[in-house]
Amino acid sequence: MEHLACAAGNSGQRRRGAAGLRVSRRECLAGLLPTLLWPLRAASAPRAKPNILFIMIDTLRADHVGCYGYGKPTTPSIDRLAREGVRFPSLYTAGPWTMPSVMTMFTSLYPTVHGATGYQHRASLKVTTLAEHLKRLGYRRTVGIVSNPTVNSRYGFAQGFDRYDDYSIFFAHELNLFELDDVPQRKSVVEAVTSHTVTRMATDWLAKEGRRGPWFLFLLYFDPHTDYVPPQPWDRRFDPHPHAENRKAKPNVRHLLGKDTTPSDLEHILALYDGEIGYTDRCVGELLTRLDRLGLRDNTVVLLTSDHGEEFLDHGGILHGRTLYDELMRGILILRHPDRLPAGKVAPARACHLDIAPTLIECIGEKPDGECQGVSQLRAITGTESDGSSAPDRPCYLEATSTQDLRAVVVGRHKLVHDVQAGREELLDLESDPKERTNVASQKPHVCGRLRAMLTAHVSECEGLARKYQSHGTVVRPKLTRRDIQVLRALGYIQ
Repeated sequence: MEHLACAAGNSGQRRRGAAGLRVSRRECLAGLLPTLLWPLRAASAPRAKPNILFIMIDTLRADHVGCYGYGKPTTPSIDRLAREGVRFPSLYTAGPWTMPSVMTMFTSLYPTVHGATGYQHRASLKVTTLAEHLKRLGYRRTVGIVSNPTVNSRYGFAQGFDRYDDYSIFFAHELNLFELDDVPQRKSVVEAVTSHTVTRMATDWLAKEGRRGPWFLFLLYFDPHTDYVPPQPWDRRFDPHPHAENRKAKPNVRHLLGKDTTPSDLEHILALYDGEIGYTDRCVGELLTRLDRLGLRDNTVVLLTSDHGEEFLDHGGILHGRTLYDELMRGILILRHPDRLPAGKVAPARACHLDIAPTLIECIGEKPDGECQGVSQLRAITGTESDGSSAPDRPCYLEATSTQDLRAVVVGRHKLVHDVQAGREELLDLESDPKERTNVASQKPHVCGRLRAMLTAHVSECEGLARKYQSHGTVVRPKLTRRDIQVLRALGYIQ
């Protein structure tokens, strides 16, 4: 046939004949071609970048989270997020306290490289933060809402953010602007309950701006941090002796170091700690529910992690910041995206804070920064890794920046902790001795030697990179007010 009757003919040219509307074969194909090619174009067109919701919970031990093996129902919202996404059962934090760990998450650089290692040291101006990278990749809004004074803009954390709110929560709670604080005598944010304020500020922003993406929203939930003062009924929910009146006399963890400490005292402190975790989990659940109701779930990557753990006499101490044992150095890491990540997956790889930024960047379809010291874990999630960067024998290096001479490396089943100042090495077998009670250095000198060489090479590499980023002695020291120093002392960061 020389001509075809074509119902889709859009050439606008009518030809006389019995069929009324007749076009040539060429004209018919020309009219159909855009329709036929649309699925191919749609498949090959780049997908819109997803939003990123980055949630960090302060001072959250992995072994007090349900999906990480805890027996008490402290974290139903986090557990549900793990079922809907990917969970990393083995995450090592960059350090045993907040400031260096969060900056490592933002930069994929070790603490001694980026420079944010203490209240008198801010990050180098030469580092590139996750927020800066995302801005260059087209993210319209980068917003941070934080409730820990050590993650303050004066230390470089606001770099790359359009809005970085590091003051509203402290101001609101000191004046009780929201009238939600259940204990009027609390004097500072250290003693306040702030998780509900973080959720309120975040959900208000999402309701106003959430549909105009892509955006990056970083939230820091502070409440599991000392002091442990969960609101009712969370203050007694996990206490095996909820009606013991003498509980009220010792609300603070520091009394555990006293000579008259009893097992019942430890139970009580752990119950208060769990109560703060449970309350924070509920607030995180409210946030995720709001995200769903706004219709943002399917186009938002959710990442949830913690910065470090907490010690409750596990090795004779309390709080955090001064050792490299697993009660401080094991955190949580969960990622969810209904379209890009499998649900209910348990990642086989050992991860660390260094990997967070490159993993997020690759998850949105972009290439991580070449200067990252961490690696993307996306291939470990999808099962396509081939370079061994996520293998079990990949070393994880740990730094206690509040104790400059304390370093560690974890390789396979072993952890080597090196205290330069004390001239002491501790080799721990994490499989046979998960509570890290026994030093087996004298029994395995060859393992000590191999790990010592790796640690020495790592320290040398970081010192060279630190000189490159000018993170030692060449950046302006943050100016602290008397109030700043009081808050840092109350948090235990200044003695």
